[in-house]
Amino acid sequence: LELAQRQGKTFRIMHYGDSQIEMDRISSVLRQKLQEFFGGSGPSMIPAVQPVSTISVSQSANNLNRYTIIGNTLRASHNRYGVMAQFGQVVGNGSIRFVKTNNSNAFEKAKEITKVSVLLGRNSNGFTAALRCDGTAYETKTLPASDSVSLITWELPTEVANGTLTFTGNAEIYAVLLDGEPGVAVDNVPLRGCSGTIFTRINEDIMHQSFDLLDTRLIIMQFGGNYMPCVTSTKVISNYMADLEKQIQYMHRVAPQARMLFIGPSDMGRTTRRFLPELNDSLHVMTQRN
Repeated sequence: LELAQRQGKTFRIMHYGDSQIEMDRISSVLRQKLQEFFGGSGPSMIPAVQPVSTISVSQSANNLNRYTIIGNTLRASHNRYGVMAQFGQVVGNGSIRFVKTNNSNAFEKAKEITKVSVLLGRNSNGFTAALRCDGTAYETKTLPASDSVSLITWELPTEVANGTLTFTGNAEIYAVLLDGEPGVAVDNVPLRGCSGTIFTRINEDIMHQSFDLLDTRLIIMQFGGNYMPCVTSTKVISNYMADLEKQIQYMHRVAPQARMLFIGPSDMGRTTRRFLPELNDSLHVMTQRN
């Protein structure tokens, strides 16, 4: 992490979890503390379409269809969901607007935006992305047709309070990155209702290309709480461990440069969750083995 600022780079930390991390809870605290030590700023990665407001940035989208791999939403006819397990499909034209947060619970570092990037793929020939911030228009980016993942970036001369990205053509928008000075970015990816077993359903090439372009150095997986109501025996725990192990091995393949941290379910004040200690013990054994 210390190398990022010295080299003038941004190293990313992906924080995957269930609804416990929605609204940028937990991730925002981790981001602020790490950026105080190692540099970096901005609210980090956001999806093209955000259905649940966060404390760290305000956003809206126009003329983009949201596809997710989990939840009660549209499903794609393919598995190219990208690093946020969702994407926004633009056909013809579309736009994304972001505004510096005024939420009283937001951390100060999240309000400092001087770098805007778009992670996209499967774009048509001549696809363009234009950025306008605080009334100033920046260079329009034009891409040739590509089935691969691309990352386009605007380095801004000063901090901005709001911006609009306008797209022309067809593409899958996997994420928008709102960053600042070199250092650390912590990307919040909440997956409501998820037990952490969906990642192997996402296209490996898309994930590998994305993590490489993003310089992702740590992947946090925080799961298990949603699975607890299903745990009725040691055999159920064993099956869950086998499935989670496949997810971790998958992450090692798609992000070989990244270290991993697994956070299990928190304590629960429920006597009916008698298998919780055994689940956590099993997680410890399985994660150490991987």
